[in-house]
Amino acid sequence: MAFPDSFGTLSTSWDVRASAGEPVAVVRVQNLQAVINGPQDAWGRQCKPQPALISAEVSFNAPFDTAATDDRLGADTLHYGNLSKAILASLDDFSPGDPALPPDVEHLLSLRRCVDVILVHLTGAYGRAQTSLISPERVRFLSITVCLPKASLLGEGVSITQSCVFGATGGEFKPAKYAVALSLNKLRVPTLVGVNANERLSKQFVVTTITIDQCDIREDVYTKIEDLVVKALEASSFETLEALGAHLADKVLSSDLHDGSQVHVKMEKPTAVPLADCPIVEVRATKP
Repeated sequence: MAFPDSFGTLSTSWDVRASAGEPVAVVRVQNLQAVINGPQDAWGRQCKPQPALISAEVSFNAPFDTAATDDRLGADTLHYGNLSKAILASLDDFSPGDPALPPDVEHLLSLRRCVDVILVHLTGAYGRAQTSLISPERVRFLSITVCLPKASLLGEGVSITQSCVFGATGGEFKPAKYAVALSLNKLRVPTLVGVNANERLSKQFVVTTITIDQCDIREDVYTKIEDLVVKALEASSFETLEALGAHLADKVLSSDLHDGSQVHVKMEKPTAVPLADCPIVEVRATKP
């Protein structure tokens, strides 16, 4: 299956959502369960079956007039059961099995490829030869997230979100802007960090989420990025989360593991404040 190099102009996730404007009618499916075969597992092995959670958000150009007034499904909405079935049907290439892909084409079944396949399958964008479920002329914003909850050794999984805002170009409705964000979710790593004297004596768990925005790379790189982040946390001797967050952001941005231009670091210290769930510090950094 041939795909275009992009879905419009690459931008940040915030810019794409802001360009879509305030939503008036939205249909979502959250954490649809599937088993896929292709993207790397927690040990960096390709084409091993693993669970996946898929979420979709469809924001329409107009309100749910027919569905809301007549209490029946019409062209102004989308049956979430059909949406779920279409998402699962789009993953035929990622069904369990052993494709035995050569190393130079492993990206064809990568996590990024998986989210591309779902988006094109749903919208029929770029001449996809089938009847699409979602008509681009009725949709303002579309977001697809694929999460691999077992693809991290120390965290709560890896996810990729591709979002796009649709517009009319040359009489054709298609994605005008798109964003791709890769997230390593809630890595729990013992870390020496803190201002108080007791915090200088022992390591404590720091729960870290790393999100790389404008990340248009096709290969799976998340296991290598996790290794980079974990080693930086284990070697930490910072007093503040602010300094540690800036250090992590710089480490990720300066690595050659991805082509993203913006990194968001979110850090939590669950044991630092006894009467709160945790203090949280967030740092966002962009390549010069």
